[in-house]
Amino acid sequence: MKLNELQKYRIGSDEHSVASSYLRERGITQLYNIKSQNYFKLLERGRIDLVPYTDFSLAFSNQRQGIAQGDIVAVIELPELSKPLYIAASRKTKPALIQTIKAAYAETVTSGKFEEIMAPLQLRIDNLTKR
Repeated sequence: MKLNELQKYRIGSDEHSVASSYLRERGITQLYNIKSQNYFKLLERGRIDLVPYTDFSLAFSNQRQGIAQGDIVAVIELPELSKPLYIAASRKTKPALIQTIKAAYAETVTSGKFEEIMAPLQLRIDNLTKR
């Protein structure tokens, strides 16, 4: 599926989300303002067709709501929005602390611990760990 094909689908998304802004800027108009906690109910009822989600959030939400892995599947990747995990810090955060965090993250990935932590969520770990 291509981005321009989304126009024919009803897409549920929080109107203030980055995903909604992204889709609106690209001419997608069938956007319905829905809180993320209602996405799956409305998908199940056929009230909406699609929702924007990251792999991590989808896996976490599926697990939390008891939805079987694979019942909800990705149909299109939005590369501009599909970024690896990140940690945000204040501009006032000391550079030494930021370096410590980056080093700890790198060690977690190279040691295999990151994959071990993420494996139960059945994420596409190769996408999350590439930098």
